[in-house]
This record gives sequence, structure tokens and C-alpha cells, in this order.
Amino acid sequence: MQKVTGFDRASDEVLRIANALSVFRDGLIEKQEMAVKQDTERQARMAEQTGAVSAIGSGLERLSKGDVSLPIDGEMAEGYAKLRDDFNRAQENLRDMLLEMKRVSSSVFSGAAEISSASGDLSGRTENQAATLEETAAAIDEITTNVDISASNAHEVEENLGVAKKDAEQSGEVVQNAIRAMHEIKDSSDKISQIVGVIDDIAFQTNLLALNAGVEAARAGAAGSGFAVVASEVRALAQRSSEAAMEIKTLIHNGASRVDHGVALVGNAGDALVSMLSRFEDVSAMVAGIVNSSNEQALSLKEINDAMANLDRVTQDNAAMVQQSTAATSKLNSDATTMSKLIAHFVTKPATEEAATDPGHFISVRSIETEATCDPEDGACGTAA
Repeated sequence: MQKVTGFDRASDEVLRIANALSVFRDGLIEKQEMAVKQDTERQARMAEQTGAVSAIGSGLERLSKGDVSLPIDGEMAEGYAKLRDDFNRAQENLRDMLLEMKRVSSSVFSGAAEISSASGDLSGRTENQAATLEETAAAIDEITTNVDISASNAHEVEENLGVAKKDAEQSGEVVQNAIRAMHEIKDSSDKISQIVGVIDDIAFQTNLLALNAGVEAARAGAAGSGFAVVASEVRALAQRSSEAAMEIKTLIHNGASRVDHGVALVGNAGDALVSMLSRFEDVSAMVAGIVNSSNEQALSLKEINDAMANLDRVTQDNAAMVQQSTAATSKLNSDATTMSKLIAHFVTKPATEEAATDPGHFISVRSIETEATCDPEDGACGTAA
């Protein structure tokens, strides 16, 4: 049998085509399998992405509503697990911060209430202190006026005592002059007594001479009668002179006694004046001491007045500080109230868990707003019903 020319070559071509078709079919099948696999993987990724986006979207929705109590649960692919964990950590940090802000808000309310109470007490004490200072200042002013009057009176007394002392010294000089005059009168009286004694002796001698002359005239008889008359007259005159001398002597003696008594009285008066002068000096010293004490008291009272004025200024400064503290407390209460209202929009724990939470360990913003309310206008804090 004779071969057909070119058939073998055609068979080879067909075989190559068949092989190529087989390879194409295998590639097509593999491509279809890969497409199915890719589609499956894409759908799986889309499902994972949809689940992750849905979970994170739910978390963001809760977060937008202020609910930070629930984390994002559920398994996620590795790429989304990190996003979930980051979101949960951020939400947990935010929740911790909110809880701390709630605690601080409660502490701020409590501190504001204590500050408000202390400010009220301090304000009352400051008012009482101001009233007491006003009364004390008025009393000190009155005392100062009285001390000034006493000092003025004491100064006048001191001047009057000085005048009286000068008068007493002049009176003492007058008494001394009177004593010297009395002594001179006594000396003159003594001299007069001596002269009267001489006159009395002369009268006595004259009387004796007249008596002798009368005796001699009697002896002479008629020739001596005239002489006898003269002798009798001389004797009578001598007798009267003697009597007058005796009377003068008696008067001088009485005058001398009275002069001695006057000297004694004037001496006593002089001693009294000397004692009076000594007492004047003592009284003057005491009055001078009173004047000095009054002046020192006036200076001390002036210093007290200055101190009271300083204390009054300090009290006014304290009152201003109390007002500033009250205003600051009011602002603090207002800020704390605003912060509490902002925090109140957040839910930090699930409802069941929050209801079961011990109020001793956690105080919610709502309970704070119920327990402590403060008026921003006057800073007064109290308990709301």
C-alpha cells in the first residue's frame, strides 16, 4: 500500500493542534477555577470587610450617641482586628477619662459646697469682726477724747498749782518779813522797856530828892515854905511819872507777850506755808506725772487707732477676698455643672451593670446633679430634692 504523501505531516499538525487545544482547555479550566477561587476569596473579603465595617460602624454609632460602655466583639481578619483593637483601646481610654471626669466633677461639687459654706462662715465672721471693730473704734475714740480732756485739765491744774506755788512762796516771804518786823517790834519794845525802867529809876530818884527837899524845907521853917511847895509838886510829878512808867511797862510787857504770841503764830504760819510748798511740789510732781501719763496714753491710743485702721483695712480686704472667693466658687460651680451636663450624655457602663454598681464606689453624673446643685448667680450650693 502506498503512503499518501503529506498525510503524516497533517497528522502531526492535528496532533499539535489537539495538544494545543488540550493545553488551552486545561488553562481555561484552571482560569475558571482561579476565577471561582478569586471570586470566593473576594466575596469572603467583602464579607469580612462588611462585617468589620458594620461592627465598627455600630461602635461609632454608639460612640456618637455617647455610649462607650460596650466594646466591639467578634473575630475579625488580621487586618481588621488591629482596627477593632485600636477602636476598643481608644473607647476604653475615653471611658476611663469620662469616669475620672465624673469622679472629679463629684469632687468639684463637694469642694465647691465646702468652699461655699466656708465662704459663708468667713463672710459672717468678717461682718461680725467689722461690727466689733467699728464699736471698738468708737469706744477708743471716746476714750481718746476723754484722755485728751483729762490731759488738758491736768495741764490746767499744773498751771494753777504753779500759780498757787508762786503765791505761797510770796506769802512765805510776807510771813518772813512779818516775823522779822515782829522781832524788830519786840526789840523796840525791849528798848522801850529799858528806857521806861530808866524813867522809873529817875522818878524814884526824883521822888527821893523831893522827899529830902521837903524835909529840908520843913527844917528851914517859913523860909523854906516855898521850896517845900516846889518839892511837893516835884514829888507828885515824880509819883505820876513813876505810875505812868509802870503803866507803860505793863503795856509794853503785854505787847511783848502778844508780839511773842504773834511771832509764834506767824512762825507756825511760815511752817505751814513751807509744808504747803513741799506739798505743792509733791502735787505738782504728781500732776506732771499725770500729764506725762496722759500724753503717753494719748500716743498709745493713737497707735491703737492706727492699728485699728490697719485692721479695718485688712478686714475690708478679707471681705473683698471673700467676695472674690464666692465669685470664683460660683464660676467653679457653673463650670462643673456644664462639665457634668456634657458628661451626662455619655454612657460608660451597660444599663444592667450600671444599675448593679455600688453607689459607694461610683457616683453617676445624674446622682451628682441630684445631690448637689449650685446656683451660678450667687454660688450657693445645696441639696436638690
